[in-house]
Amino acid sequence: MAALNRGHQENICVLVCWDDKYCHLIRGSLDVSLFEFPYDIICEHAFDYIDKYAVAPKDHIHDVLIDYLKKQKKGLRKQVERKLKDLFTLSEIGINKQYTIDTLSAFVRKQTLKLGITAAAELILSQDGDDDTIEEAERILSESMNKSLDLFDPGINMGDSDQLEEFFKSDSDRFFPTGIPELDERHCGPVRGGVHLYIALLKKGKSWWMAHLAKMSLIDHYKVCHITLELDQMQVYGRYLQTFFAVPLRKGDIDQTWFLFDTDKRLVGFAFEPIARKFAMNEEARGELAKRIEQFTPMLNKLWIKYLPPNDTTIRNIETYLDNLEITKGFIPDLLIIDYPDQMKIDINNYRLALGQIYKGLKSMAGKRNLAVAVVTQANKQGKKTKIDSEGAAEDFSKGMTVDLLMSYNRTDNEEKLNLARLEVLASRADEDSFTVLISQNYKTGQFCIDSHRMRMPKKGYFGMVEEELGE
Repeated sequence: MAALNRGHQENICVLVCWDDKYCHLIRGSLDVSLFEFPYDIICEHAFDYIDKYAVAPKDHIHDVLIDYLKKQKKGLRKQVERKLKDLFTLSEIGINKQYTIDTLSAFVRKQTLKLGITAAAELILSQDGDDDTIEEAERILSESMNKSLDLFDPGINMGDSDQLEEFFKSDSDRFFPTGIPELDERHCGPVRGGVHLYIALLKKGKSWWMAHLAKMSLIDHYKVCHITLELDQMQVYGRYLQTFFAVPLRKGDIDQTWFLFDTDKRLVGFAFEPIARKFAMNEEARGELAKRIEQFTPMLNKLWIKYLPPNDTTIRNIETYLDNLEITKGFIPDLLIIDYPDQMKIDINNYRLALGQIYKGLKSMAGKRNLAVAVVTQANKQGKKTKIDSEGAAEDFSKGMTVDLLMSYNRTDNEEKLNLARLEVLASRADEDSFTVLISQNYKTGQFCIDSHRMRMPKKGYFGMVEEELGE
C-alpha cells in the first residue's frame, strides 16, 4: 500500500508514545487500522500500555515491543527498530503538537477513504459482481466518505456570550418553513438533525403535505430531495406541477374556502370563492407548463425526485443514493423527504422493533448529515376518530418518541365537503405543542393550505358551525 501522510503518522506516533496529555485523546479517537506499517505495530502496543498504566510509554516503548520483535524475522524487526529511533529523535527535537491535533480529522478522512477504496476494489475484483457484492462495495465507500472525527470539538461554553449571536442566527437555518404561520411561529416545521413525522389516514393527503413542505423550502432557497416508496416518480412529478402552479386535473370553476372572523378575530363562518382555471393537466397545457418551469428553473433545479422500491429499500440504500447524488450532481439536500419509511425493508419476524429502528436510523442520518428529514406514516384504526392522537401511528408507538415533531391530520366527512381539515401538533421538542390549527385546502389544484387559523373555540361549537354551513 502506498504511503500517505507518513510525516503526519510519525507526529501522531510521537504524541502517542511520549505525550501524557494527548496520548489519551488519540487513544480514544483513532483505530490502529488507520496507520500503515510500522506505525500500526508501534501504536497498537503503545495503546495497550496506555490502557494498563494510564500514561504514555515514553522511553519504555522499546521494552513494550521487545516480546513482539523477538518473534519477527530480522528484516521486519530492523524496520520497526529503525522507526523507533526516528520517533525518539523527533520527540527530542520536538513537533508542532497543536497542528498535529488540529489536523487529525483530515488524517482520519484521508486514511479511511484510502482503506475504503482499497477494500471496495478488492471486493469487486474477487467476486462475480452480483447485486449483493456491488451493494456491499457501495456501503464500504459510503461509510469511508462519511467518516469524520469530531471528538476534538469541546462543544459550547455556557459562559461565552458570543454564542448568543450564533444561537439566534442559527434558528433561521435550523427550522424549515411550513408556510402556515401558526406552525412556523412555533417552530413546527422540519428541523436540521431531526425527524418530522406527519400522521394521516389512508388517502388523506400525506403526499400533498410532502409536496407542500418541499415547495415552502424551495421558496426559501433550500435544496430538497424527495424519495418516494409509494407513488412512482412521474406521479410525484405531477403532484409537484399541481402544487407549484395550482393546476387542476380538469378545467372549470373551483370553490376556494376562506375563514370569516369577527372584530375579536374569532372564527364565525366560512366564505366560498369560485376560482376559474383556464387550463388543466393535459397535453394542451404542455406549452404553458413548460413556460412556467422555465421561469422558475433556478428554484426547481433544487429539487430531485427519486423512486426506490418498497419492501427492499434500507437506510444504507438511501445513504448510498445521497452519496451518489453528491458525487455525480454536486447536490447536497437540506431537506430529505421520505414517503414513507413504513414501506422500507423491515424484518417481518420482529416487525415493530425493526420499524422503530428505521426511525432511529433516520434520526441518526439527519444528525450525521445535518439535514432535516420529513416523513409520513399511516394512522391506525383509532385514527378514524375525529382526532388522531400520539398513539395513532400505525404499528409502532415508539415512532412518536424518536421524532422531533409529531403532527396529525384530521378531517371528518363534513369537513371534507367544505375543504377543511385540522392539524394537531401532538409533540414538539422545540416549542409549544398540544394545539390545533384549522386549515382550508384545495386538493383539486394541489394546494395543501389556502387559509389557516389557530383553533381556540370548543370543538363542539366548531363542528356545529360546519353542520350549519352544510344545512344539517
